[in-house]
Amino acid sequence: MTEREKLQEYFNHPALNQSKLKALLKNGVWGLKKQEENEKTSLLYYHEDRSFIIGQAADTLLTRKSDFDAEYYVPGFKKPSAAIISIITEVYEGRKSDDLSENKSLIHHTCNRQQFSMNLAKEDLFSDTRVSSVITKGAEYWKSLFEADGKQILQESEIEAARSIADSIERHYAAYELLISENADEEIFHQKDYYFTFPGTEIPCKMLADHVKFNHKKKTIQVTDIKTMWGNPKYFPLQVRDYRYDIQAAFYVTGLSILFPDYDILPFKFIVETTDKGMQGEPLIYICSNQLLSAGIYGTEPVYHEKSGRLLKPEQKGILAGIDLYNWHMENGFSKDKVLSENDNTFVLTPDEALSLKDYKNRIEDFKL
Repeated sequence: MTEREKLQEYFNHPALNQSKLKALLKNGVWGLKKQEENEKTSLLYYHEDRSFIIGQAADTLLTRKSDFDAEYYVPGFKKPSAAIISIITEVYEGRKSDDLSENKSLIHHTCNRQQFSMNLAKEDLFSDTRVSSVITKGAEYWKSLFEADGKQILQESEIEAARSIADSIERHYAAYELLISENADEEIFHQKDYYFTFPGTEIPCKMLADHVKFNHKKKTIQVTDIKTMWGNPKYFPLQVRDYRYDIQAAFYVTGLSILFPDYDILPFKFIVETTDKGMQGEPLIYICSNQLLSAGIYGTEPVYHEKSGRLLKPEQKGILAGIDLYNWHMENGFSKDKVLSENDNTFVLTPDEALSLKDYKNRIEDFKL
């Protein structure tokens, strides 16, 4: 089984992972279903986030260089837009013919399903200019999907960026030593899947850890994740907030502590480098504090102005709230969000946010001047 097939097997497993949990907390049932759809289709194909793809390629070059050619394909053209790539890929997976022009009905359906340029949409596919536009702009990418045969497609510029990031991290000893085993007491796993049951629940969980380093003599485990971003890595804490990497770190640390109770789990670390070549060369290492892990598990309370009641900092729900929410949907179904069901689709508008009736009653004192 190839590495890519192993990854697909992991994504096809129905257990709950931190990505699904974050999607459920952020966007409710719709977010969860969208995340599940993305994971079950074609791994990275619908995630044409340049920084993410480059980061994954750099990771492969650093830790599994021999697998690079088996996982990546470089065509001799510039990739089209992310929207065109997404449509072409979905059509490719459901194609009736290997000739793109003979899949017009499916292209038309996919454009509508993905809400592509709906201002140009026509009910009649033959008068819908989006269909011909997708065929024209996506022809080369369509051909490359057959040539790639399941590999991730990269442009030369993306490979150059990945190599540059890998070189930068490799030259930074403190970062690179997190990714390699240096003596017989150490054992390291890359892209390793783990399965566990979250404490106090019967919910099966899974995680795919980029780098897990065991020291069998000291009985320690170090888990490390490489992140890439556009811009200066010193602004990574903003991405931690936006992408809820606190949940990722806490989820992994919790899972490993359950699976390996005889080992001490060392603080989770992020290695962060920019995709901007002009700023590369100084990757940063971020160590997750206990306070951050606590926020990932328990969440944080909203902060209001003492007198006006104005919202200063919104509530951030953590893993436990997500687990409770997932449990509720397991019992009541995934057709409608819990908050909608409990409030009969009715909410109270405040100057800062929309509150459920229950939350509004609980906080009403905060809004008194």
